[in-house]
Amino acid sequence: IIESIEIHSKVKFRKGYNPDCECIKLTLDPVQAVPRPFVFYVIIILLRSGFNILLKLYGFEHFGAKESIMNGYWSNQKKPIVFIHGVGGGLFSHFDFIRKLWKLDRPLFLVELPYVSMQMVEDVPTMEETVREIEEMLISRNYPKAIFVAQSLGTAVCAWMLKEARKRISGLVLIDPIIFLLHYANVAYNFKYRIPQAANEHLYFFASSELYISYYFSRHFHWFQCILFISPRYILPHNTYVYLSEKDNLIPTKEVYKYLTKNNVNVRMMHKLDHGSFLFNSYWVDQIVGDILKCYNSTRSYIHETMTR
Repeated sequence: IIESIEIHSKVKFRKGYNPDCECIKLTLDPVQAVPRPFVFYVIIILLRSGFNILLKLYGFEHFGAKESIMNGYWSNQKKPIVFIHGVGGGLFSHFDFIRKLWKLDRPLFLVELPYVSMQMVEDVPTMEETVREIEEMLISRNYPKAIFVAQSLGTAVCAWMLKEARKRISGLVLIDPIIFLLHYANVAYNFKYRIPQAANEHLYFFASSELYISYYFSRHFHWFQCILFISPRYILPHNTYVYLSEKDNLIPTKEVYKYLTKNNVNVRMMHKLDHGSFLFNSYWVDQIVGDILKCYNSTRSYIHETMTR
């Protein structure tokens, strides 16, 4: 393995042992978590319940036992949008973004990942189960394809869909994606092992040290399933848009940007923003929503052109 790394990376490791080099064994190391008081989870439950009531007022209906919430209006003439959130508070922390997606007047599915939303959920579906459930969600409403929009950890679910059910994806919009260059140590170290110093690092630590989130990453986050190498086997859809945060404290933004541009991927850099902070920047939220609509329209044009031919 070392020889292969040396040849591929064009480096030469010195012989010997360095006690300062420690191995990160993400799914083998002990689960490290900081306890939260019961009232913390009560507050999360109340916020989520209130948000679900708000979704119903917007016309959404619940789908499945626990995993998904999806929009309640349907039209076979319109291609749906599927949104998948990242780590943190779940869907309610993306309310303004979801509201702007709703205003696009397109069928909208909101896929919830409760095991990384501080909801005391330790039952984690496998990659295959998640893909199957999303397929069933779409097929149950007679939608063969959808435009997938995902942020942070949600992009891992998009990677699973690309690998296992590519035929369901007609377009992609990825925000702060963790799936590119995931074999680098940045994401694992910065999210789980880094000792926080700056204010934003303490915010990440607050999320990563929550018991159920920590349990997920320590036992169920398999990087080889989530990573996506752009190759002839896994070519991104022609209408793919990627957004990176310039000051991202989790992923190696500069390296990912170079990797994507080298592979001719449509990528934009959100200047001076940190991981997930686009949610508090109306300019970039509008830019992303605009590209989602552009992705939707280009998909419809492509389908019309194909049918005409």
